Amino acid sequence: MRSQPASGYPIIRRLRSVCDRQWTHPLPVGVFLIRHPEGLFLFDTGQSPCCNDAGYFPRAALFNKMLSNFTIEPSDGIVQLLSRQGVKPTDLKAVILSHLHNDHAGGLEDLVAAAPDLPVYPKIIDYEDRPVGPWKKSYPLTSDGKIVAVDTSGHVAGHLAHLVFGESGTGVATTYILPGDATYGIDVLDKEEPDGINDDPVRALQSLRLIKEFARQTDVVVLPSHDTDTPRFLAKGVVYRPK
Repeated sequence: MRSQPASGYPIIRRLRSVCDRQWTHPLPVGVFLIRHPEGLFLFDTGQSPCCNDAGYFPRAALFNKMLSNFTIEPSDGIVQLLSRQGVKPTDLKAVILSHLHNDHAGGLEDLVAAAPDLPVYPKIIDYEDRPVGPWKKSYPLTSDGKIVAVDTSGHVAGHLAHLVFGESGTGVATTYILPGDATYGIDVLDKEEPDGINDDPVRALQSLRLIKEFARQTDVVVLPSHDTDTPRFLAKGVVYRPK
């Protein structure tokens, strides 16, 4: 299930999704390349084209195959997507993952395979006492504070979102939020419904409300990773108005 009300025990919410016989409509898997004077920052890596290969998922991840069906071609892999933008893996300043689910971190192995000499220094973000909007803590990823990570736990513990204080393609100052899986789409953000399967629906609801509060304080373009309208929101700079 794409979303459910936050009420109820997590195990009951999971059972609803497992027992639901209806598939959601096809959802995109978004990755975001951010161009900054300090370098290129990649937010999430998407799914690997290898995900449909036999043995890709361990037996312990049986539910991945039961609850999801990925349609992805070799040309849809992160290395190929970056190449179409004229970017090599070695050009990246950093890769930041919203969380470690395979549709957001699956391409990381492909990036490393394409650039085996690229040093990898995995780091868990330790938030600093730097308030931004309704968040009491944040983590600046650039020295000018234009790219900032904030805690949006709930979907999983430690889930993070990006705030980007940048410019649109036409040079207009624009603030963006890349929420990862904190919300699957604008419609469920408006309804304040967390995703159908998560670790902590109450915390997930708090994260949704923080995103909405930020949008009330600041004109912001919200770019959910699994919303079919995200390319349009990005291209047209559609400001989110919370309901």
